[in-house]
Amino acid sequence: MLIAELHTPKGKRFLFGVLALLSAFPALSTDLYMPGFLNIAREFHTNLDQVQLTLAFNFFGLGIGQLIWGPISDRYGRRKPAIVGIGIYAAASLGCALSNSLPLLILARTIQGLCAASAVVVGRAIVRDLFEGQEMARALATVSSIYLISPMVGPVLGAAILNFSSWHFEFIVLTAVGIIAIFCVARLPETLSEGARVTTGLGAAMKDYGFILKDREFRFGALQATISSFMIFIFVGFLPAVLMEHFGLNAMGYALVFGSNAFFMIVSTRINHRLLRNHKVAVVLRYAVIVQLVVSTLLFALGNLTGNFWVVTVLMIASIFSCATITGNSTTLALHNFKSKAAQAGALVGVSQNSISSIFMSLVSLLPIVALTKSLLFMWLIGLTGFVVLVLRERSQRKHGDVQI
Repeated sequence: MLIAELHTPKGKRFLFGVLALLSAFPALSTDLYMPGFLNIAREFHTNLDQVQLTLAFNFFGLGIGQLIWGPISDRYGRRKPAIVGIGIYAAASLGCALSNSLPLLILARTIQGLCAASAVVVGRAIVRDLFEGQEMARALATVSSIYLISPMVGPVLGAAILNFSSWHFEFIVLTAVGIIAIFCVARLPETLSEGARVTTGLGAAMKDYGFILKDREFRFGALQATISSFMIFIFVGFLPAVLMEHFGLNAMGYALVFGSNAFFMIVSTRINHRLLRNHKVAVVLRYAVIVQLVVSTLLFALGNLTGNFWVVTVLMIASIFSCATITGNSTTLALHNFKSKAAQAGALVGVSQNSISSIFMSLVSLLPIVALTKSLLFMWLIGLTGFVVLVLRERSQRKHGDVQI
């Protein structure tokens, strides 16, 4: 396939299908097997706290891995690093399925996270290679919507697998996903030209992270994207306790509410696409952040006043409605100044979104507050924080006379 073919309707459908698959790797890797935690604990004669280590080490690998795969991709291109990384990912997933002890599962999960990072880094970098400005924003919004939808679909799919098989089969499914991804990436053309590649050694490339972090637009964009991820992590992390423990929903009711968010994320992405046809990226981002602040404020106020199931559920879903738009557009702004170091810049955004968000989620979970109160409070605080970052960014732009895209 040639690069020119990727800009045809058929080529774009294939491209975005591959990018969606690559962006889903982290969430599928972390969320698909979560319904099987109890089964894993029983089989290895341990407790859930120990099984949680398989999740923590995977997040660690995912964060560190993006810092490694970023400079590799900027130096050697997109296709080869992705194929190698995903190949090791598939082997590690099979290793998870065959693990007969918790330490072996933790080791395989760590390697799995390290190599899942290659898919995320390469996916973002390909978008930066092929698109500019508003077109890049629309592309990243589409990719980001899959990134945000995947944590909602993963547990539902994992629970369905447990109905007819064991937790081992969940990792067999991930092995198959890796193999499919390899064939898909192999069909793509190389999007990073020889002239655009970084020619310095990997050690020097690692130093470039400091250069990227000095860029004001990158810092604000990455921070805005991370705050949006905080909102998703809080929603996903505490929704089971809110719906099943507080409101008493059964597993099917929980799955229906949880899965319905995928539909609304897709609607949000389509709205973002339309807005970007006539408005600048920064303007659409402003709309999305303000909407999220207003809705999360209503959630905090009405949720605490009424405690009504429908009020809480509808407003929680509405609060994350803007997340795909915020993440996609803020990532566009973060990567805008880094055509030649797109993979490294994207890696830093990814590390921030995954590693920092998971640490934030872990700290919040330790607070001795009931799940409903915790969710309402922190979703409002995150909405408020996102608005503050937006205001600071726009003031900084006016001060320095930056041109908005």
